[in-house]
Amino acid sequence: MASLGTWPTTIEPVSFRLVMQTNQVVNADPFGGSEQVLDRLNDRWMVYMTLQQAHQDDAAEIEALVANFRGQVNTIDLWHFVRSTPRGTISGSPTVSGAHTAGAATLAIQTSAGATVKKGDLVGVGGLLLMSSGDATADGTGLLSMPLVNRLRTALSNGAAITLTKPTATFRLLSTSGLGYSGGLSEEVTMTLGEVI
Repeated sequence: MASLGTWPTTIEPVSFRLVMQTNQVVNADPFGGSEQVLDRLNDRWMVYMTLQQAHQDDAAEIEALVANFRGQVNTIDLWHFVRSTPRGTISGSPTVSGAHTAGAATLAIQTSAGATVKKGDLVGVGGLLLMSSGDATADGTGLLSMPLVNRLRTALSNGAAITLTKPTATFRLLSTSGLGYSGGLSEEVTMTLGEVI
């Protein structure tokens, strides 16, 4: 397995969807109708995107990218193409405050006093792409508790750097669609990618 690096900025999707896939088990009582749901705390991001038609010369780059995945062998780093930075006021070089265990539902961030994150903001840390489930504001000491949509899959250490601009996670190609041509133009390419876990 090799990394293809970060998604090339010269190839922009015309449609993009980031979806959290939860690892859960649902059991239903066949007689009483009650249900029990077990959350296995191993969330995974899925990306569904479409690349636009291109002239054959420009399409060569897209064709090479798709082929270079080598099926599911190689990986690539992706960010949220619509929201590449937080909507809140958090900025600079924030870090993780204190040690965090796998499964944690809150990320403690050391930042500047009064800094904010908004619901849906994304940050990157330790190879994880984390989304805020609510608005949060740092206290007078700069400590901000960001509630998480997706739980921590791995432990994080105190002082770990947090990425705010184009935070990424590593994905592999799950779909096998190639690139077709019609009248000198490439056809749209629909891709499904899953976060590497």
